[in-house]
Amino acid sequence: MKRIFVYIGSQKGENSNTVHFAEEILKKVAEESTEEIKYEIFTPKNANIKSCKGCSRCFVKASCNQDNTDCMNVLKKKMIESDFIIFGSPVYVHHISSDMKVFIDRISCWLHLMRLAGKPGVVLSTASSNGSDFVLNYLYKIMTYLGIKVVGRFNAFVDMPKQLSSEEFLKSNISEYAKVICDYISGNKEVETDEILEAVYKSLKNVMIFKKGSDSMEYTYWEQNNMLECESFSEVIKAKLAKNVEIYL
Repeated sequence: MKRIFVYIGSQKGENSNTVHFAEEILKKVAEESTEEIKYEIFTPKNANIKSCKGCSRCFVKASCNQDNTDCMNVLKKKMIESDFIIFGSPVYVHHISSDMKVFIDRISCWLHLMRLAGKPGVVLSTASSNGSDFVLNYLYKIMTYLGIKVVGRFNAFVDMPKQLSSEEFLKSNISEYAKVICDYISGNKEVETDEILEAVYKSLKNVMIFKKGSDSMEYTYWEQNNMLECESFSEVIKAKLAKNVEIYL
């Protein structure tokens, strides 16, 4: 069974346009995939996430005191165990929603670890009429720092034009979007590095080398996962897929 993790930062939950967009794609994935698919869509409605306190503990200790008092431990485990990741947000004032930002803030130390290295993913947005590029590009950046290979950036407009309620739009685009996911879920396509992932890896590696000799758990993570020995992110992907090392959340 292949697992797909989805987090949509919308207070509307199952009534969210972005959730509806994700569901349309995932139904098609389940229909067309040669693999058995299990997908779970999380939103602020079904996953309580407290706001980051800004204590920076996660950067030093690689853990958050709040993880055991809300849903973040569960969500983190599900992301680690997943085969594909989807992040989505409605467009609010040309940016992601505040709820999506809370979710990202709570995994901020993962961006220093490239914690989800080797996983494929897509980013989604829905917008009334504009601003989707800002949201998609931001979510793309976040996913890349997590080590995720972003294989698609998909948006549906709600009002101008009315794409999400258009059978023609859904028919002509949903199958295309689903195929992108199916190709990676089924193994027809393998996760490969790219120029941006390599640049992020090189930059973070230099930071970790600077931290050598400190008590930083970030450095410990890189060292114990043999990421410092790799010459490229391409090597990291192969090592992660082969070892599937999971030291801590």
